[in-house]
Amino acid sequence: MKLYTRKIRASEALKKWNHQYPIGEGFDVRRGELEKLGPNPDPDDVDRITGNTSWTDIPRCLECGADGVTTAMVGEKIDNDLYTYLCFECLSSALKLFEDIQDER
Repeated sequence: MKLYTRKIRASEALKKWNHQYPIGEGFDVRRGELEKLGPNPDPDDVDRITGNTSWTDIPRCLECGADGVTTAMVGEKIDNDLYTYLCFECLSSALKLFEDIQDER
């Protein structure tokens, strides 16, 4: 399992940028700008440098469809890079299902 917030995604942006754009492929200026932000960059600064929000976007909840809320990745990869992401509300609802049958276990 892994938690996703804009802040967490921003902190991973430089590593993912380096993987996607190896040194010398014309993206070194942006790499340098990302490096200057340090290990805990502001997500808005990452968006500004990269030119889009894909580096800090949070995956939407695949149960209720909530977008822009903190989600947790659960389970194994479904297809390509698609995992199951659930928001707090849906994870809480899943736990409630188990609580409701606690006496039956």
